[in-house]
Amino acid sequence: MDEDRTGVDWNCWAVLIAVVRLVMDVAGAWR
Repeated sequence: MDEDRTGVDWNCWAVLIAVVRLVMDVAGAWR
């Protein structure tokens, strides 16, 4: 599991960025 730690971190970062972008889009649409 430790070997895939970097891959998991990258995946988490990608998901986090996607969520942030989605939230920003929703906030912009609500305005």
